[in-house]
Amino acid sequence: MKKLLFILIAITTFGLKFVNAQNIPSTAGPTNCNCLPQGWEYGVGSGSYTSNRTYYGANTLNQSIAFTPMLPPLPSGANTFISLHGGSVGAVVAGLVPGKKYKFNYSVISAKTDYNVNGEDHSAYFSSTVNFTIRHGKVGQNLTTHIINFDKITEEGIWKTSAFEFTPVGSTVYVTFEDLGGLKPGFVGLDLNVNAIEQCNAGVTQVPLSKSNVEILCPATTANLVLETFGGLIPSGVSLKYFTTPDRTTLPLTATEVGPGTYYAFYYDEANNCYNTKYSTAKIDVTYKPCADITPTIGIDGLNFGGATTRDFVVNLFENNGSPTNGNVSFRITKPSGFTISYPTISGTSMVSGGKQNENSNWTFVENGIFITASSTVPIPAKGKAVIGFNVKRKPTAQKGLTQSLTSTILSGAGGEQNSKNNSIATSVSAN
Repeated sequence: MKKLLFILIAITTFGLKFVNAQNIPSTAGPTNCNCLPQGWEYGVGSGSYTSNRTYYGANTLNQSIAFTPMLPPLPSGANTFISLHGGSVGAVVAGLVPGKKYKFNYSVISAKTDYNVNGEDHSAYFSSTVNFTIRHGKVGQNLTTHIINFDKITEEGIWKTSAFEFTPVGSTVYVTFEDLGGLKPGFVGLDLNVNAIEQCNAGVTQVPLSKSNVEILCPATTANLVLETFGGLIPSGVSLKYFTTPDRTTLPLTATEVGPGTYYAFYYDEANNCYNTKYSTAKIDVTYKPCADITPTIGIDGLNFGGATTRDFVVNLFENNGSPTNGNVSFRITKPSGFTISYPTISGTSMVSGGKQNENSNWTFVENGIFITASSTVPIPAKGKAVIGFNVKRKPTAQKGLTQSLTSTILSGAGGEQNSKNNSIATSVSAN
């Protein structure tokens, strides 16, 4: 109990120098020795020492075991670090805020030594795996375990710098660093800098969404993920990041204006380089709804007109793109000089193909000497059609053999459409 109290006092005193920067004892000691730096204690086994780049600890005769080759400089800039030859070490981390997320920054190394015991060469021993365990109390609830594997070919004698995250349930936790080298463990080192423990401002909650499905309506081609889906307040010092995978295995998007696809939202603390969660459930599906595309046809039962012949005809407006029209739809009919075209202003039956119900009540008609223009704001359904009825009559002055075009043309941009290549249809009518 006295030893633990001493550790807590030492940690608290040390932490006053680095408010919100370091809450864990330093791994650097005054010199390499057959001991541990202040604040650290032995766990399983006793092969743990304060070492430098050249020597693994020192025995009572001040004779040290040499690393072969000498280790590279420490990432923290210190001169000594904790080294293990099997077993584990532990320390109390203090000054934490329960429920807040923290980032644990570390550097570890697996090294060879020039080490011979009873004729057995230990210089080639290699430690393949080490781990960190964070507990609520020395033997309390396990909050997280972080495992590091070394590749013997490419990662021996090289400092590996990385980080993991944990969320305490109290103001202190106990961290254990363990060498899992097996029956003949290798030599591993632990180097922690002054920012080993950093609070992650990104928090631990999922990003709130106001909606998870967005439809891009033509003529727009993109959606703004922030403006259209974010449903909360961004914490101070935090930004929103979006990925195309829920586990951030892809690069973050460079812009929030996006096209169709599936996106996942994260909070990101740039100062501490940490995210709110490893996996995001803030999933957004963005789809695209194309513009309507309207094509006209003309339906009439005969094209030859004798004497004062009169016939009904209809203009059919077909929607081809699977999207209803949006806004005003207008089309015009040419007025051939040898024929008279008229129209009812209320819906009824046009005598075409045995009788077609028209929708003239939905349309307004304006004409001049050249065209009749019909307009409506009633949407044409997706893959549906509108039917507008007319009547054409041969003028008494039309000469026999006269052939003229009866043309229907949809005006550009009608109903929000973008494709004007299929907006016209012509049918020839003749006087006989």
